[in-house]
Amino acid sequence: MTQKFDAETQQYFNTLPAFLQETIMQSDASFQNRQEMEKFVQNMNSAGRSS
Repeated sequence: MTQKFDAETQQYFNTLPAFLQETIMQSDASFQNRQEMEKFVQNMNSAGRSS
């Protein structure tokens, strides 16, 4: 499945580490804008720290 992002969201996506890009591409998540993707990434980072 190929994700399609608007230009601003794609630009942000391109700055993420490869493992986060892969996680996003494999997830069922969809993003309407950059802010939604940023929130998803923040949640992923928070989940990783709580273990």
